[in-house]
Amino acid sequence: MRKSLLFKITGQLICLAANFLTSIAVVFGTLVVVSAVAAMAAFIYSKLDFPFKKAIYYIILAEMMIPASALIFPLFQIVKGLKINNTPFSLIFKCARIPMRPPNISEII
Repeated sequence: MRKSLLFKITGQLICLAANFLTSIAVVFGTLVVVSAVAAMAAFIYSKLDFPFKKAIYYIILAEMMIPASALIFPLFQIVKGLKINNTPFSLIFKCARIPMRPPNISEII
């Protein structure tokens, strides 16, 4: 392995190439998911008139006002409940904030 791709930390050699490729996969996965969902939702929202359109708009605005630090624990519980810990999809899920049904407390324990 090339010397520039290795990093020494606490006496161990760590290959940075694998970590870099994981980061690239997470970034592009998040980009695809967010772009697809946002484009379809924006098109439907702008072209159609439907009941509670204004209420949904304000709910989306309110969700944007919640700080990310307040969502860390609930998102961890969802990822743990879906049993996708330590996978690239769990990072994509966190970054994209796909609305999913939160697990019941009985499913977590």
